[in-house]
This record gives sequence, C-alpha cells and structure tokens, in this order.
Amino acid sequence: MQPPVIDFHSHLGGHNPYPLRDPFYLPPGYQPLYWMKDREYFDSIAAEAGLALQFRVGLVLARLGLDVINNKRDIQNALKNSQRIEKIVVLAFPPVVADGKPDLANTPLYVSNRAVMSLARANAKIIPGISINPLAENAERRLEELVAESKRLPNSGKIIFKLFPSVCLFHADGIDPNGKEMPYKHKLLEFYNLLAGCNIPVMVHTGVEEVVQDPEYQYFMEHGGDVAKLAPLFETGATVILAHAGYDPSYQKAHAGKPNQYLEVKAALKKYPNVYADIAGAFSADYNFIGTVAELMEDDFYRSKLIHASDFPVALADAGKMLAALRNEDQDNIYVQKAEQVYKAIAADSTLNRITALDRCARMAELSLQAMGASKNKIEEYFFKGAGLLGF
Repeated sequence: MQPPVIDFHSHLGGHNPYPLRDPFYLPPGYQPLYWMKDREYFDSIAAEAGLALQFRVGLVLARLGLDVINNKRDIQNALKNSQRIEKIVVLAFPPVVADGKPDLANTPLYVSNRAVMSLARANAKIIPGISINPLAENAERRLEELVAESKRLPNSGKIIFKLFPSVCLFHADGIDPNGKEMPYKHKLLEFYNLLAGCNIPVMVHTGVEEVVQDPEYQYFMEHGGDVAKLAPLFETGATVILAHAGYDPSYQKAHAGKPNQYLEVKAALKKYPNVYADIAGAFSADYNFIGTVAELMEDDFYRSKLIHASDFPVALADAGKMLAALRNEDQDNIYVQKAEQVYKAIAADSTLNRITALDRCARMAELSLQAMGASKNKIEEYFFKGAGLLGF
C-alpha cells in the first residue's frame, strides 16, 4: 500500500487573522497574540494570570460567529477538499514558564495540546504536533501522558513534537551567548533524552522567530532557531526536523541582512543522519525564501532530507508578482536566479488557481522540484518522506 502524502506543518491561527481582533484585546506585551478556544484548561491558567476577562471576551465573540481565536474549520475544510494531501500535522505552542508554572502574560503565542489532540481524535487526517515547554515542572510526566494518549487516537501513536526555544525563551543547549551555563541545562538535556526514548520526530523552528516581538527578547527573535545550539538534541539520536530550512530570504533587498540559519541547516543535514528539514513557508507571500530551498532541491543529497510542509494558513505567493519583484533584485545572485527559475515554472501552470491551498502548495513544490531537475521517482520520494519518518 502506498504511504499517505502528509503536510508536516500547519497552525491554528495567524497574525491578526480578523480585523475585529484588535479593538477587543490589549496590545502586545500584555497578553498572548493568539488565543485558543480551549475552555477548561486555558480558562483556568488565564484566570491564574489575571487575564480571564480577555479570554472570556474571545469566547463571547466566537459564540457570535466571530471566530477571532482559531482556524480549525479552515484546516478541516482544506483537508476535506484536498485531492493530494491525505494527512496534516497541526502544531501546538506551549506557554512561557516562570518557576515551572505557565506565564501567560509573557507568552507571545499559545495553542494547547488539548486543542490539537481533540482535532486529531475527531479526524483521522489530522496528526497532532504536541509541544511542551521543557522547563515546566511537569514536562516529563506530561510528555509521557500525551504519548500514551496518542496511541488511542485514530493514527495510533503517530505524533510529532515541536520544540520552541524561541517562543519559550530558553537557550536550546542550556548555555547563554556569553558562555554561562543556565540553571535549567540539566533538566533540558534530560528532556531531550526522554524525547529520543519516545521515538517520535522532533521539529524545531529555524531562522528569525517573527512571533517574538518584545525588544527585551531580541536575541530569541533573531536566533530563535539557532541550529548551533541544537547539537545536544541531535546527539540523542532523535529524528529532528529543522522547520523552514533555515528561513533565508536575505537574497532579496527587502530582507537583506536578516538573520537566518540556512548554512547551519545545511551543515547539520550533512553531519547528522537523523536530521531533516521541512520547507514550510518557502512559498509565502510575505517572506518568500524558495531561492535557497531550490538549491537544496537541486542537490540529490539535500533533496533526500526535505520534508513536504506548507505552513498553512500562511498565504501563498502569486508567481506573476514574485517574478516582477525578482526583476528588481541582483540578477547575478544565484538564489535570485533559482527563484526566477521556480516561479517561471509555477506561472506556466494554469491549474493552480482552481485547486485548494494545500494542493496548491503541493503543486508548487512539485513544479519547483521539476524545475530543479528532480525525476518523477525523486519527487515521489519527497512527498512520501514524512510518512516514512512517522512509520506509515
């Protein structure tokens, strides 16, 4: 039996998804940017943080049909109407913790494990991407509970774990930029070993972390996916997926000088057989970085390490607009050239506007691989890679 084609990277919510959100919420720095309808658990910790009122306003708006705090219906409908994507990973986001307890007032994004597990329980096409802050006092126990619970879901234990050093504001190796060992280092390393023992893929954000906006945490915004700090995780033998493949759009003038980890991702893919990368966001309308991803697609080794992912519900770029913008870039830049090569192939496909967002992203990936010289068999390997990592 042929394995399923899996989109490995999607989210519940996004930046200011509805214009009605802002008048009803406090400004960033006083509350999370995103709120989830996870009534029991989230209401309780919101109350502890003194933020129950904002949460209850969100619930009232949702009950009036103004669903300002999640897009689960979008994901369900996208899957239902997709002709190509058979399953999708929906990712949780854990809260920042202080003294082992949830600290919602300083959490820039929160999506509960309960929310994604509930979706996966109701829909066999959804694979939960659980996430726990390793610094939480109950992190180890909670991980074991979620892994056990996943075995009772329709996909019988098929889950991934998303690690968020950037959003959770911790150094992934337990050492700060000045070389000082952090008090949580031992706990962090123990959690990595537990993850490896659970035998589930671990995804980590790479590149700039747009979610972190507070100037006090600029390091985590610019180095949120600091691959150099992930060696302790790599060395456990856990299967690791580096999300966004380093997130490098810096070949475009608008993003010149933007911190990224593209070269570090390439080095990790070469050094560690257990490390992979997904291409989530490469076709984004706002922070497109297909030029660097195309270089990976062109190389047999790096292509074998790529996982299909969309970053749904992120809006996809228009090929015509991208080609027009690329004409104003440095035409001698190899990444500009590759991006143009990809978008010419995409622009020539007349079917894209007639298919769903998930299928459109998959087709854009297929056309990119073709433009970079991948054979039909190699393209099939790309689309089935994620299923293999999950044991389908």
